[in-house]
Amino acid sequence: EIFEHFGAQLHRTTIVHWWRTWAPGLVANATRAGLDVIVSPDPAWYLDSIETAWQAAYTVEPCEGLSEGQCAHVIGGGGEMWGERVDGSDLEATVWPKLAAIA
Repeated sequence: EIFEHFGAQLHRTTIVHWWRTWAPGLVANATRAGLDVIVSPDPAWYLDSIETAWQAAYTVEPCEGLSEGQCAHVIGGGGEMWGERVDGSDLEATVWPKLAAIA
């Protein structure tokens, strides 16, 4: 969201976190501007998205459509978890195997 507001004005040490799959051009625009990006596409890499099968995590290619130089700015990704969707009784069943697929 920060890149959508400030774009290339952001300091070059800023790391952009992309999760909003409805804004697909953000990764390309941020990396083109020389900013590093961490990807967490919703819902494929959201661990608490129980309606999304773990196999969907394998379909994500963080550098799809990016040049080699832009891909170098994709520094990682993460599996996100919202605490209100899980508790201690179902944490393991919710996280695995999707987290392993993301890794």
